[in-house]
Amino acid sequence: MNIRPGLPLAMLGLLVLELYLQVKLIGALGWLATFALLIGAGMAGLALLRAQGGLLWLDIQRGLAQGELPTRPLVEGALVAAGGALLVMPGLLSDALALLCLIPVSRRWLASFLLKNAITPRPAAAESDSNLVIDGEYRRER
Repeated sequence: MNIRPGLPLAMLGLLVLELYLQVKLIGALGWLATFALLIGAGMAGLALLRAQGGLLWLDIQRGLAQGELPTRPLVEGALVAAGGALLVMPGLLSDALALLCLIPVSRRWLASFLLKNAITPRPAAAESDSNLVIDGEYRRER
């Protein structure tokens, strides 16, 4: 499944939805309260990003030191990176999605979902190409 073609369209749709929600929120709360809410959500998200990113880095190092592939911490690290990218976008919807990626409980649930459904193991190259013979000639040039 290739999601690259639809990604720019999804980002544009998210930005349009963010703008719509911000206009509605400004109408309901006023621009000063909306601005304070945006700044507060961004700062809380950045604090979570910093704390959770450091903890995940330690989990990845611990798994590698034990000689195992730390699959779950790597997927959770990708979710933390996605949360950081969403925090850069101004808006409450992207901040809410970022917090879903940064809060440990929801991030673990998302990582479990991705590991079960979206990330499929591929056969190793050595297994699939074990009988492959490439015929060719070579000559040494000096």
